[in-house]
Amino acid sequence: MLNNTLKGLYVGCRFRGQNFVVVYVNSNWYYLTKGEKEVVVDRAVKTYAGMHGARGLKLDLDKLDVYIKSQTSENTLAKWGSVRGIRIEE
Repeated sequence: MLNNTLKGLYVGCRFRGQNFVVVYVNSNWYYLTKGEKEVVVDRAVKTYAGMHGARGLKLDLDKLDVYIKSQTSENTLAKWGSVRGIRIEE
């Protein structure tokens, strides 16, 4: 699902339990504006939550952490958490 949602950016993901998600993106990330990056993070979170809902699984968004990372460097490019919302690492 994330491949379709984040077309042209998404290269994979990793999970550590249900509440820790890492989404890997390619170098196209660096061509996006800050606003476009925020949209990408929002889409990743909503897609992940939606996948749980479609399967009837409960997901506590207050405990969810989503990280957007570079596929090549593993650097955190952005993150989402219920307390701070979206943070873009510039």
